[in-house]
Amino acid sequence: MSPGQANSRDLIKRVEAVRSYVSRSVGYAAAAWSAVALASVLVLAWVLAGAEGWAPRSPLPAILLGAFLAGGVVAALFWRRTAQGLGGRTGVASAMDAAAKLPDGTVLGSLEIAETLPVGSSPVLRDAALQDVVPR
Repeated sequence: MSPGQANSRDLIKRVEAVRSYVSRSVGYAAAAWSAVALASVLVLAWVLAGAEGWAPRSPLPAILLGAFLAGGVVAALFWRRTAQGLGGRTGVASAMDAAAKLPDGTVLGSLEIAETLPVGSSPVLRDAALQDVVPR
């Protein structure tokens, strides 16, 4: 394996690791907010029930449960959409550019040539470009 191939694989692994981290972080945030929502629903149920408890045939427990389940669906959709938006290739590459103080588009361009070398391009030039980007 040439040093250029190693740099290509290393860059791809690094970008995937960042994407995975962002997805997990957003998932943890959604789970935390879901726990806060559950605690809020339980406190609200306790306050609404009062000292006597729920009146027979009261619709409030079902309404509270439905609101909590709807919140769970919203949290899942939030996680999916936010994780895709923040963890997308473009967003991750841009953040990596900023963190490494590279010009905008450097990581994304390097990632694209690392994955597929365009027809007529030199593997030696690709390897040289990746050697400048990957260590940062």
